[in-house]
Amino acid sequence: MNVWLNLPLAVRLAGVFLAGLAVGGAVNWAIYSLAWFARPISPWSPPHAQAPARRWSDRLPIIGWWGMQRESSLHGELFWLRPIVIELTLAVGLAGLYYWEVELGGLIPLRPLPPGLGLMLHCQFLAHAILIGLMTAATFIDFDEKTIPDEITLPGMLLGLCLAAALPWSLLPVVIP
Repeated sequence: MNVWLNLPLAVRLAGVFLAGLAVGGAVNWAIYSLAWFARPISPWSPPHAQAPARRWSDRLPIIGWWGMQRESSLHGELFWLRPIVIELTLAVGLAGLYYWEVELGGLIPLRPLPPGLGLMLHCQFLAHAILIGLMTAATFIDFDEKTIPDEITLPGMLLGLCLAAALPWSLLPVVIP
């Protein structure tokens, strides 16, 4: 943990940005694979029978979806745009959340921040990032199908309960006026 905390803020934010891209890729896989009517759109899923062969670069965040435009005749004209936006939004959003929660202590009502909160704030951020990823996948599956699969809700609920029990500081703070 100290190695991470000793890195400059810009390096940590870049790391969280890259992790957000990976989370975005996992969310896009979940949206197309865990839906009731799974669709072979994700580059991590088996391709459609009429799709051209997938390249290794198709699995790269953002760039891969740009290359997947070649499957527009199978999946729709701009099918690749939403996954790119999801990956970028999660990358930028998680980096912003990291800055706000960890660097600024946005969820801690005490000012000035007490020293030694590094591990607590990072655990809080990690718990929130995991649950944001699950909620994003559930939201877009719900947009598409008007259902939310149990493969997301049940593990998400259990994970949320375990995180709340193991890391009680990952809960939102209670501010008493």
